[in-house]
Amino acid sequence: MGQLMTSLDVKIRELVKDGATMKAVKKEDMREYINFLRKKHDAFALALEGLNDQNRRALVERIKDVKGPGVDAYRNYKNQLRNSADKTEANSIFSSLEFASKDVSNILDTIDKKLDEMFKNEVISVFNSKLSHVAIFGLIRSSDMLSSYCNYLLYAVVVDVCGGLEPPPKYRTDFMTENSQEVVNMVNRLYEENGLAKFLLSIETLKKTNQDVVLVDEQNDPNTKFINEADINVATHKILGFGIPHLNIFRWIGEKWNLIRHWFILKLKSDKEWMEAQVSLLKLELTEEKDLDKRSKLEKIIKSYDEQITAADRKLNEYFGS
Repeated sequence: MGQLMTSLDVKIRELVKDGATMKAVKKEDMREYINFLRKKHDAFALALEGLNDQNRRALVERIKDVKGPGVDAYRNYKNQLRNSADKTEANSIFSSLEFASKDVSNILDTIDKKLDEMFKNEVISVFNSKLSHVAIFGLIRSSDMLSSYCNYLLYAVVVDVCGGLEPPPKYRTDFMTENSQEVVNMVNRLYEENGLAKFLLSIETLKKTNQDVVLVDEQNDPNTKFINEADINVATHKILGFGIPHLNIFRWIGEKWNLIRHWFILKLKSDKEWMEAQVSLLKLELTEEKDLDKRSKLEKIIKSYDEQITAADRKLNEYFGS
């Protein structure tokens, strides 16, 4: 058994032992979560549309002389981009993350439209899930990670460039540090592999093979012994690799969704207003507009929403970490 299937085997045994039968996911809750994530990505991309080419060129020049955790995190991200992603980012700051958010939003929209086709059962559990579903779970959770990274990075850069705001909480800087490499890998892959088309092709290819087995047999043992890892193509292997750690989707959507959704709704509204105000403040700073009243008002709006987001993040982290 290869390393990938060994990891999957261990994860399935953990879920079965943990009583995953009591933590099945309703398809309608899965759909709602997917749409929450899609709206998060759309809000980030829409906020960035407020920065024109002149603003972005000015920002590139400004951060050359700025030090701070946000600018440092951005440089670390930028320096690891490859080929098309690097070229795009060099021409327009934040554009690679904007592209990735839009691409992932399109993938989530496609999953939503094909959800009934992808998942035949109205209630999804580890006992009726297939290998192809692991890839879908991985994409869903990686999209959440990407969205949070984008939001946190934008705020951290705005703090360093504009001043006058509270520094990002430690949980955000830790999150950016811990997930930077995965975000870079994801953005590079989306550029190089035509994200939406490649993802759908990988899923369809897997479903047509005898590798797409139900994860658990009638004795509640993993069916990984029937999967030949060597027959799984490279792209699908990568997607599955990210999906396996996130099979705990059955725990926090299946068991705790009614608690979590309240915080998602609050965070969605706050995220949109928060990022739009940041972009407006950034434009004031870059154009050197001396409207102190407008600046003060924007700072108050950002601080207010930042407090709400921090509270929601902490609650969500409690649920996701349990």
